[in-house]
Amino acid sequence: MCGKAPWTPRCTEWRKSETGREAKFYRLTTKGRAQLKSEAAGWAWLTECVGLILEGTGGGVAQPVARAEDPTPPYNGPVPSAGDLPFLELSVRVQEQIERRYHVRVVTRDIPDPLIGDLDGAEIHIDFAVTPEQRLFLLAHLFGHTVQWNTSPEAFDIGKTRQPPVDESLLPTLLTYEREAAAYGLALLHETGIREADHWLSDYSACDLAYLAHFYRTGEKRDPRSFWRSNVPLVEPRRIPAFTPTKLVFRANGVVI
Repeated sequence: MCGKAPWTPRCTEWRKSETGREAKFYRLTTKGRAQLKSEAAGWAWLTECVGLILEGTGGGVAQPVARAEDPTPPYNGPVPSAGDLPFLELSVRVQEQIERRYHVRVVTRDIPDPLIGDLDGAEIHIDFAVTPEQRLFLLAHLFGHTVQWNTSPEAFDIGKTRQPPVDESLLPTLLTYEREAAAYGLALLHETGIREADHWLSDYSACDLAYLAHFYRTGEKRDPRSFWRSNVPLVEPRRIPAFTPTKLVFRANGVVI
């Protein structure tokens, strides 16, 4: 017997069990084994990210911080890299892939602080003052969210601006949303022929996720470098589905590093 779903056994067979009774024995399909490997890698990465978040909050749920009358400006400087990559060259190649293959327009402009990037489902906007490293991350990550917004109404709702403190019960959904965007972003890099940036994007995505989770819990925009850890489990690329870019709304008050 063969099944259609990836988790359905490739075949079943009757044979005696350890107790001596006749029983069915199952084996995964090739797709099932691949999906199991992908899910295991994804959970390993997510577990590592949760560890970063807990470290940043002292191992528990942090309390909201009081807002100062003259708050410190959010940190928008360079973030440590896992390697010496030609970020400017790679950014050019990735932008061409986004615009030519997926018909998503990339705009470079002055974006009001504290944002350095935004999206609306049909366009990706990036601040002109970001570093080449930040630009490559934003291209990949915001493209991932663009895919989500155009293929899932639920994802668009999850991606709406949220004011801290965010309900703790929502955090797993938000973390999964960010993890999926990272997976689409890595798939984009691979499509563009970029295979040397897997560790860098995985590390950067984990840092971004930990930063966002801390912000959602506390309202504090801490130096992203304090969440950085090199060589986290790799993000597993996710196949990019066909989609038609549709203009929705910019996250004008969102939080993107």
